[in-house]
Amino acid sequence: LAEKFRQKASIHEAWTDGKEAMLKHRDYETATLSDIKALIRKHEAFESDLAAHQDRVEQIAAIAQELNELDYYDSHNVNTRCQKICDQWDALGSLTQSRREALEKTEKQLETIDQLHLEYAKRAAPFNNWM
Repeated sequence: LAEKFRQKASIHEAWTDGKEAMLKHRDYETATLSDIKALIRKHEAFESDLAAHQDRVEQIAAIAQELNELDYYDSHNVNTRCQKICDQWDALGSLTQSRREALEKTEKQLETIDQLHLEYAKRAAPFNNWM
């Protein structure tokens, strides 16, 4: 059971490696509207992957709990590692939500700018013809 815990924890830690940095990356600040739409699709795919991974985190926590109930000799290290995984999981969830909000806000701003450019072009055309 302890080996199963270590294996699942290692797989999870490998999966999460680099995810926080990716979620904190502010690549959307210099993106165009089409880039933002692509980033949103990519983020939605990540959210699906994150949701699918929820079950694995729950399994890790369940195994850690079972090891505690069995008075496993190294339960302190298991608990520490499990707590780290759970804390990281919570951080990934909040970072995912923050990035989604930032992407949506940027998309709305760029759509507004695009709309204003279009409106300006429509108003400027008659003026240019008059000139």
